[in-house]
Amino acid sequence: MGNLPTFEWDDQSAIRFETTQDIIGRVVAVYTARIAAEESRPDPDEEAVRRWEAEQDKAVRDRKNLRATDPAEVERVRSRYVALLRDLRGNAE
Repeated sequence: MGNLPTFEWDDQSAIRFETTQDIIGRVVAVYTARIAAEESRPDPDEEAVRRWEAEQDKAVRDRKNLRATDPAEVERVRSRYVALLRDLRGNAE
């Protein structure tokens, strides 16, 4: 571990990172619920399911790739997913 770069962060940065991960997780959950509801219909909209699965996969990748060492990226991702979550919650398809 001697070759690892050092990284210092304050409480605010830690909170922003953790809550950003949580927000992305909530987006994933909304897509999971939408996919399950659509697939339970007698004639599911396969295009909608594919679109939601692709968006869900992107969110999972974004959460996996999020790095606490890049606070500017954390903020960019956070802003995107806060807006997306608001849109998803206010806009049931």
